[in-house]
Amino acid sequence: MLQAETRTISIKYANNTGYIVLFMFVAIIGAFIWMVHSNEQHLKEHLQNPTRPQAGLQDLGDIQETLRKVSNALNKKTDVNKDGILNCIDAAVLFYQYFPDKSRVCIEVNRHPTNGWHHLFNCVNINGVWKAVEPQAAWKGYNYFWMQDCWGSTYDATYNRDATAEYKKYIK
Repeated sequence: MLQAETRTISIKYANNTGYIVLFMFVAIIGAFIWMVHSNEQHLKEHLQNPTRPQAGLQDLGDIQETLRKVSNALNKKTDVNKDGILNCIDAAVLFYQYFPDKSRVCIEVNRHPTNGWHHLFNCVNINGVWKAVEPQAAWKGYNYFWMQDCWGSTYDATYNRDATAEYKKYIK
């Protein structure tokens, strides 16, 4: 009887071995596909943004601190142009106002001629490259602040235009 029971247990495990091998095979194939897809996404991002600078700790600190100040001001309903609306104009002007080095920041406007998108934001010079920043990022609770990350394909940098002279009149 003991021998029959041992043999039954052996057969059960033998039957499950095929399922275990199949499961492991599927898991390995799935991990491989995920890895290839992740590498393709990374390569695609790099090709779309070949000049994406590597921001240093000081650059990131300045940007994040400025975004925090912008968020606090917008939470206090700081309407810089007194139009009764808190929007990208207020955020971009406040970002410019609070950024510590005016030689490395500007106010940009982007008016896309075909998709109707019209937005004001900022650019920060990082290692000689002007990089677009969404000044409302912290206020909206985003964990990222580069324009491309916030807006995706809606944002097309070819339509950027420096609008600092037009909007810095609202700085107090």
